[in-house]
Order: sequence, then C-alpha cells, then structure tokens
Amino acid sequence: MTASKLSEAIIQRRSHRLITNKSPLSTAEIEDLIRFSLTHSPSSSNSQSSRAILLTEEAQSWFWQIAISNARKVQTGDHLSATVKRFQGFQNGYGTVLIYEDYSVAPSMAEEYRNHSNAMLQFVIWTALADAGLGASLQHVQAFTGKETCEKYNLPSSWKLIAQLPFGAVDSSVLLPEKTRVPIEQRFLSFV
Repeated sequence: MTASKLSEAIIQRRSHRLITNKSPLSTAEIEDLIRFSLTHSPSSSNSQSSRAILLTEEAQSWFWQIAISNARKVQTGDHLSATVKRFQGFQNGYGTVLIYEDYSVAPSMAEEYRNHSNAMLQFVIWTALADAGLGASLQHVQAFTGKETCEKYNLPSSWKLIAQLPFGAVDSSVLLPEKTRVPIEQRFLSFV
C-alpha cells in the first residue's frame, strides 16, 4: 500500500453506525483481511497477544441479541431505548469482529503495553474494513456480552473481550458530517 493509498484508507475510516447486512467482500475475504491484520499488526515485545473472532449471520444476530437482553436488565427509560436502538442497528449489519486480549501470553506484561498493542490491531482491522468499502464503528459493550460469548464459544478464561467492530456496507444515502478538527498547531510540535 502506497503512502497515498494508506492516507486514503485512514480518511475513509470513520464511525459508521448505520450499516447494512450487505458486503462488497465475501465472508472468506473478510476472514483473510482479519488474518492479515492479526499477522502484521505490531505488538509489544512481539507478544502477539491480541485475538479476533469474526461473527456473521446467526452468530452476529445472537451476539447483539445477548447485548440487548443484558442491557434490559440494567438500564431503563431513554437510556435503554437508545442502547437497544443502537444495538439493533449493529445486529442488522453484516458482521462483528470481536477483539480480545489473551492474558496467558506474557502474563507479566504491563496493562498499558497490552492496551497499545490491542488498539493498533483495532485500528488496522477498522482501516482495512474501510478500505474494502465497509463501514464500521468501535464499540465497548463487553459488560453486556463477555460472559455469554466466552461460554458459547468455549473460549479460554485468559481471553478478555476488549472491543467490538460491527460492520456492513454503508447505505449510500447516509452522509457523515464533516469532522471538526482542532488546529494541528495545537497538536503537533517539531524541533531540530
């Protein structure tokens, strides 16, 4: 990927919450994209402790239904209504990438380093999905889904769910607002 191609992919990577159950890629191509991302994302001390699971079709629907059911147990009123609406939107997407951290790998590694490594994987997968023409958004709903997902898929107890990337084709009628940006002079310094 050239620098200009990478720049374009980074610009395309936006938070798309209104997604459809369509995809320009096959599930096999998305699996390859995730494998590539896992293989080539940097990690602290090359620990390679991040993990990913792709959910599509029934698995995708089940995951977000669990999130909705668990949200109903702890939320009420307008907050619950907004949460259910958001989760239903994700449930209607093409798939969700669950991103985990495996704590059995390098157990003495500082949490800060784990977070950095996992965040890089999140960014790489999200950018790759955007580059492939898919909209996605980064979610953190593990409080609503973590336990049931581990049980259903018999995941090791050392895997901790960190983030979810629900994705799908973006409806062409959806236009995201222009991003507001803090002046770069406030965010970047350079010294010689």
